[in-house]
Amino acid sequence: MGLAAIITEVEVSAASTAFAAYDSTLKTALYNSACSVADKYVGRLLDTQAATEYYDGSRDVFLHLKRYPVTAISEVKRDLRGGFGQIPNSFGSDTILTQGEDYTLDANRGILTMIGSFGAGANWFARGYPVPTRSNQYGRGLVANYVPASWGQVLGSVKVTYTAGFTSGNKPAELISAVAQIATHLATVNNTGGKQTSSESYIDVSESYLTTTGIDHLRGGIPALGSARQILDNYRAPVVGTGWVL
Repeated sequence: MGLAAIITEVEVSAASTAFAAYDSTLKTALYNSACSVADKYVGRLLDTQAATEYYDGSRDVFLHLKRYPVTAISEVKRDLRGGFGQIPNSFGSDTILTQGEDYTLDANRGILTMIGSFGAGANWFARGYPVPTRSNQYGRGLVANYVPASWGQVLGSVKVTYTAGFTSGNKPAELISAVAQIATHLATVNNTGGKQTSSESYIDVSESYLTTTGIDHLRGGIPALGSARQILDNYRAPVVGTGWVL
């Protein structure tokens, strides 16, 4: 459903008088298109949804969830056999992690941070990385064959059941503005075959157009949508590496 589930056509019309001037049928089509464009640009659906997702572990203590802000965590499980839940008897009750003991949650950014050792086998992937001992924190007295606990370098080893996204009651006003800008731009180029006006002359009534680039109207770098891109960049899903060490 995406942005169309939390931002109404009425709100977009109020934010853009140019968009509001179109007939209801075209306005609805432009509104839905603008919401879809914004969803694709940020790389995730922004409305509230419950989901169960599997993640690859890493050497890092941070696990970035695909969607945020997080409104509720139902369950987090960690099974070093991995397999995305396809291995028989995986992700049993003994793999459940406890918030506040094993991990913490940054709800606004959708980040789970490991804080516990997660029991026996947590350092199964230790490869001799040394860390300073308490007696000497400046490079001497190192403890060999020890790696601080992490999510574990196993594909599909973390299972998260959670609810995340914005609701109609907590949607940012800037998202409404971004959708309104996109809808207005789509309305502007609707009658020119998708081309954007580059110059006009009101004396001789001459016009020239530039071809709109970018299949989603945002990544093409259209100057008219610069503000919309700046707003939506704050909501784009981060590109996170696996943290694997080979």
